[in-house]
Amino acid sequence: MENRVGDNVPPQAKLDLWLKSLSSMQGEMVKFCITLTKDERRSMLRARRDSEGMIRRVYEIATKKGLSIPGIPLDGMLSDVNLAERLEPFATLLTLCLQLVEDTQAQANTESWQAFLAYYSVLSTMAVHDPEIAVALSPVTTAMRHTRKKPDHPPEP
Repeated sequence: MENRVGDNVPPQAKLDLWLKSLSSMQGEMVKFCITLTKDERRSMLRARRDSEGMIRRVYEIATKKGLSIPGIPLDGMLSDVNLAERLEPFATLLTLCLQLVEDTQAQANTESWQAFLAYYSVLSTMAVHDPEIAVALSPVTTAMRHTRKKPDHPPEP
């Protein structure tokens, strides 16, 4: 069994410090970032790829011509595109961090389950001849017997 992650765990104090830093950053970002509902996410307009240049060009022309549409502030359009642009490096870095964390969690879970299965198998065999192991292992044996529930009705084709 290859152990790729379990032997390289930072000290808990370092993990706590990172978590505190991330929590602090999230606390600051919540002051100007928002959370959308599923419906809001689903129904929002999607800009074309590389639309920032077009938005800036339309802003320049509309400003030059003194165009103003009631309820749609021109400066707001520019502020929104600037905010989206400025947040892009955060999105990229946080996505990379999330991928690292999720991949490491997946590998750690795989490694721990693989080791568990190996030890459980050996202990189960030993339990046949050692009542102390059998009693100690019985909650695990019971839990391992439970299988996923099958649906009451098979899915319709």
